[in-house]
Amino acid sequence: MNGWPTVGVAGARGVVGGVFCNILADAGLPAECLRAFGSEEGNSIEYRGASVPVHVLTDERGAELDVLFLAVDAAQSREIMAGPGSSVPLVVDNSSAFRLADGVPLVVPEANADAARERNGGNLIANP
Repeated sequence: MNGWPTVGVAGARGVVGGVFCNILADAGLPAECLRAFGSEEGNSIEYRGASVPVHVLTDERGAELDVLFLAVDAAQSREIMAGPGSSVPLVVDNSSAFRLADGVPLVVPEANADAARERNGGNLIANP
């Protein structure tokens, strides 16, 4: 889509998900490139003057994403990574689920942003 990746935010209606959406909006990501996910279908979020529907993240919807931000609890992060998140090329998890996992870089952008490139073939980055 017009050179932008298709980006998903799981937990988009929550506080942390809202922050992710604000950062994406500030970066200029068009509304048509954002996919908002929640624990149930329905409602929407406001994003750059548009209404973006909130869906449940399924394997099919995960397969359409280039990047996925997880703003959910550790149990939900593990469930997503075992299912729909496994097919997404890049996943950034904000929970504690993978912070100490072997092979998953723990990236704090202000301290070690370049560690995001050291994924050893994996698709997951932990972010505290």
